[in-house]
Amino acid sequence: MQTTAESREFETGYLAGLVDGEGCIFVSHRKPNDRTYPRLRIFSTSKPIVDGAGRIMGVNPYPRRDHGKLVGWYVSAEGGKTVEVVHNIASHLTDPSKRCRAFTILKVFDTVVSIQGRHPSAEVFAHCPPPVRLRAQEVPNSSGSLDSQGAREDTEEISKMFTQQLVGVSSSPEISEIPALDLGWLCGMVDGEGYIHVRYRSDRDSTYPRLRLFVKTRTIIDAVARLMGVNPYARRSRGKVSGWYASVSHRQALRALRLIGPHLLDPSKKCRAQKILEAFGEVGTIHSRLDTFGFFNDCPPPSRIRKSGRVISGA
Repeated sequence: MQTTAESREFETGYLAGLVDGEGCIFVSHRKPNDRTYPRLRIFSTSKPIVDGAGRIMGVNPYPRRDHGKLVGWYVSAEGGKTVEVVHNIASHLTDPSKRCRAFTILKVFDTVVSIQGRHPSAEVFAHCPPPVRLRAQEVPNSSGSLDSQGAREDTEEISKMFTQQLVGVSSSPEISEIPALDLGWLCGMVDGEGYIHVRYRSDRDSTYPRLRLFVKTRTIIDAVARLMGVNPYARRSRGKVSGWYASVSHRQALRALRLIGPHLLDPSKKCRAQKILEAFGEVGTIHSRLDTFGFFNDCPPPSRIRKSGRVISGA
């Protein structure tokens, strides 16, 4: 980024993209003072990503352990810090559930950092679309209302907020021309949900680079696809749509990696982007067989490897 203003916009976009992919917006109750606080939490198996998010948010990361084994890292904000962070990213979130929850946080906790009594997330966010990754304790109940002093947001008012432009993108912009805010959002999405690799085609005896993102929210993948200038695809599991892909390859992947590569925080993805740019230059295809794991053997291993799935055209 060339200026401080651009750097701030990029960081805001990056955090919004990371929250869209890996974040959780909810409320938690403290028994000692019987009050409910807003919280924003991001989990990742890559510590540099969490460190970067913590720096932007102004909080420290902490590890997550399962039976004594380190499985990843959290970065979390609570109370007034949550309101401060959410205020910066709310209008840039794309996931309908998280966007609705963010604006609800700003409404309910507008003048206070907590509210009296126990109010579970299912109650506070009952009017919001359910999270794609629904947690058991957040299943909406039938009542879904705060007490008389609670400032519950109207479904109608929330829906008006959704009419604001998502991520600030127009249809299919040139990827080299996207603003710092949108570039940051895309980098946050790639760090959280992206996969950078090379693919061999036996029928042409050639290898080409590819950048692919998979998410379970259609609105997110639509925004990713618009930024990268491609169409999204559906992923099916046993005949049912289980998520969505957006993918760029060949020279289009090189253009994308040249733009976002320097800003990625995940060591494996950053190294893979640089390795591809060095090997392919301006050429979208190499006429030889290159194996992904062999080609990237000097890069840090991915912190998470997704299972493969069948990809079909989405409508």
